[in-house]
Amino acid sequence: LVKSKEYRKIREIETEISDDLAAFNKSVSDFASDLSTLLQEDDVTNSASVPVKAKHRQVETFYNEHKNELISSGPSFEFIISDSKAKIEKFQLLTNEAKYDEAKELLKDLDQVLTATVDIMDQLPLLEASVCTVLPDKISDLMKTYRDMLDENFVIDFLHVDEKVDKINQQISELKQKITYLDVSGVKDKIDCIQSEITDINAAFEDEKNAKINFLNAHNLMDDSPYDDERKYSQLILSLPKYQQVYLLNQKYVDQMFALKTDIENIGILKRQLDSYLDTSNRQPYTLIMKKTSEMRSEMTKCERTMKDYESYIDSLKQSTEDIYQGLRETFVNIIKMRNKIRKLGIDDLLESSDFRINRYLAEIKEISDRLQVLPLDVNEIQARYDSLHDDCEVFLTESARKLDDASKAEQAIVYANAYRPDYTDCDSLVSQAEKAYYESDFSRAYSCAVEANNSFRELSAER
Repeated sequence: LVKSKEYRKIREIETEISDDLAAFNKSVSDFASDLSTLLQEDDVTNSASVPVKAKHRQVETFYNEHKNELISSGPSFEFIISDSKAKIEKFQLLTNEAKYDEAKELLKDLDQVLTATVDIMDQLPLLEASVCTVLPDKISDLMKTYRDMLDENFVIDFLHVDEKVDKINQQISELKQKITYLDVSGVKDKIDCIQSEITDINAAFEDEKNAKINFLNAHNLMDDSPYDDERKYSQLILSLPKYQQVYLLNQKYVDQMFALKTDIENIGILKRQLDSYLDTSNRQPYTLIMKKTSEMRSEMTKCERTMKDYESYIDSLKQSTEDIYQGLRETFVNIIKMRNKIRKLGIDDLLESSDFRINRYLAEIKEISDRLQVLPLDVNEIQARYDSLHDDCEVFLTESARKLDDASKAEQAIVYANAYRPDYTDCDSLVSQAEKAYYESDFSRAYSCAVEANNSFRELSAER
């Protein structure tokens, strides 16, 4: 048409086909857009499969490395690995067919399974070892110990070992079933509970064994001890009225002794219970026997302590009375000896001042001695009076001994001075002062004056 220069027909044809050209252009554009979308979705879908395939390889590698340890869960791992391989292949086929929605749904389900498997698989070897090996071995050892103890005639039926072990075995079976299906929820906590229960039973076995050892060591010692306490208490309670006649006893000790009767009776009851536990027809666990033995020992210790305190109290009364009596004798002798020494000295002032105190002390000694003859003895009151008297007498005897020593020194100094007195009349007054002080029982001043006189004699003699 162009060559023929029929331009009008060209415009007519363009007008006729313009709609078709527009539709064609639109179809081409839509096709290009759809093709681009398909290619992009293919990339996205295949990219999403990368971490899922990595998890598959992780699970497969883990299983191959720990196949011997995964006794119960092995079949589940094999199924998951086989199933995931098949699904990955199917995913690839769906992708090639551009069935991306189906491929994504398949990939989503597979990812959930593999993710759950990866999350728990590191725990499985230890859990399986515990459930399939450790716990069964512990149960086996426990039952061996249990049978050995039964053979040794231990009474351990109260532990209900058979029932507990049956229950534990049932729990272990349930745990194995859970692990088989890769369900580890609560498994570790349950394993810990089972191990704790096994430990408690073994601890109870050890308690029984130790209790038996303690029982064998203490059995012979416990045979006669309660009866010894009963005999001793009987003797003490029978002698109590006699001591009440002799001594004014502290009511606390009297009340304790009468109250002790109940404790002694309780010991007898515990002893009879213990004997019944040892009866072969009614044999009880050693732990119960030792518990009852411990109760009896505790009661015995309390009773023995009370009786010992009472005996110590009675002994202290006896000793105090003896000490007071002996002390009075010694004090009396010392007072009389001191009085004789004072009288022998012959100083009226000293004799007069001393006689008053000596007579008072002798009267007090007599009063205390008389009080020791009046029953019941109030030992505390007598002790207080004796202590006061003893302290006063000690002060008096010490002072008197010092005065006698001063008197002896003064007398020797005066005698020495009198030897020079006729020749040195200038010093006569000092000697006279010494003599005067001596007869006034001021022996310290008498000694000082006599020493001064002697010193003066020596000075005068040196001058001559």
